[in-house]
Amino acid sequence: MRQGDREVAPVLSPDMLLAGYAQGIFPMAESRDDPTLYWLEPRLRGIIPLDGFHISRSLARTIRRSGFDIRIDGDFEGVVQGCADRSETWINAPLFELYRALFRRGHAHSLEVRAGEELVGGVFA
Repeated sequence: MRQGDREVAPVLSPDMLLAGYAQGIFPMAESRDDPTLYWLEPRLRGIIPLDGFHISRSLARTIRRSGFDIRIDGDFEGVVQGCADRSETWINAPLFELYRALFRRGHAHSLEVRAGEELVGGVFA
């Protein structure tokens, strides 16, 4: 169903979300409190190629000495909540639950940055 210039997403399953990502589209909400998800197909997309990714020795040394602890998949929900913790966000409750389901299936991951035990940054995909 179309609403304005966006396609309204039906109730999504994790499999539908993965199929959408494979086609280059993704769902977003207007706000945290809006239960409706819309499919977006951006004209331009940022892609971070990881094949051949290399951290230089000097950067690795800086990271080790920074006092930050870098973890993978240790607090996926915390990272998503942190990304949504702002006055305006596109992550609503249905989308959060979809991401949790993808994480449980091994299709979503997080990288966390901690200062001691406090989560101070991160990214999820």
